[in-house]
Amino acid sequence: MRSKFIFIISAAAVAATPNLVSAQDVLVQRYNVFVQRDQQSFIEKTVKELNTPEGSAVLTVVGTYLGMDPKILNAAVAGTASLVVPSNQQDTSGIIRSPEGYTVCLARPADPKMGAGQHGIETHGDTTFNTTLLRVIPGKVSDDGLSWSMSVPKKRGTDTRVAGSFDIVFVKADPGWRERYPACRPAGEHPWLARNNRTQLNARCTVQHACGS
Repeated sequence: MRSKFIFIISAAAVAATPNLVSAQDVLVQRYNVFVQRDQQSFIEKTVKELNTPEGSAVLTVVGTYLGMDPKILNAAVAGTASLVVPSNQQDTSGIIRSPEGYTVCLARPADPKMGAGQHGIETHGDTTFNTTLLRVIPGKVSDDGLSWSMSVPKKRGTDTRVAGSFDIVFVKADPGWRERYPACRPAGEHPWLARNNRTQLNARCTVQHACGS
């Protein structure tokens, strides 16, 4: 059976038109991940609109992340889509790119108390799930977004799985964005490095060409 990796992919929910999306200063995406070898198990959650209890809760959290009053935060919530991770691949990686005109600000586990993993990221059975914030650095880094890598080995008789829920915040990349959003984390930082149910948050950059402000 195939493992499934459920991602919330960018599609702003206020959003029937590109103009509405571009009018927002902040975009947030909530991602739910469940990968387990030899089982078709997954978690899927959709936050579509701001005027729902889940949408309001997400915006409150974003306000906390940024140190801003959510009542005056000009933000949008993203929609959902699915991505299947091939069952015959132990190691997978990719990047969740920032929407056009935005830069990645930060990423954090959405529920630190979720599941058995530390800080809400479960990595059972010698699995790993790591992330890195990327911003464009001319001549070094051409992407902007959240880079992720995962290893879920297939071991007979062993529960190997990755599970968790996390938020990514993007801000409009206008001049002065760094001063407007001082809570944004530095480029190259690892929002989390997780292995064997132990998780380190906001780990210092270890990929020298990606380190920045």
